[in-house]
Amino acid sequence: MINRAFRIVGSGVGVGLGMGLALGITTALRGNLRPLLRGAMKGGVALVEHTTRLTAEARETAEDLYHEASVERALEREAREAAVVSDAAGNGRRTTTVVIPRTTRTR
Repeated sequence: MINRAFRIVGSGVGVGLGMGLALGITTALRGNLRPLLRGAMKGGVALVEHTTRLTAEARETAEDLYHEASVERALEREAREAAVVSDAAGNGRRTTTVVIPRTTRTR
C-alpha cells in the first residue's frame, strides 16, 4: 500500500519536476527557441488549412454524388410509374424514354 501511494505521489512529483524543468529551459532559451517555435506553429497552421480544404472538397464531392443519385432515383421511379400506367391503359406498349440530365459544375 505504501508502495502504491509512493508511485502515485512519485509520479505526480516527477511530472511536476519535469514540467518545471521544461518551463525553466524554455524561459532560459526563449530568445533562441522563438524562431523554431514560430516555424513549428506556421507548419501546424498550414497543415490545418490544407486539411480543411481537402475536407471541404471531399464533402462537396459527396454532396454532388448524393444529389445526382437522388435525381436518378426519382427519374427511374417516374419511368416505372409511367410504364405501369401505360400498361394499365391496355395499349400493349411499355416504351418510356428516360432522360437523365447531366449536371455540370463550375469550380
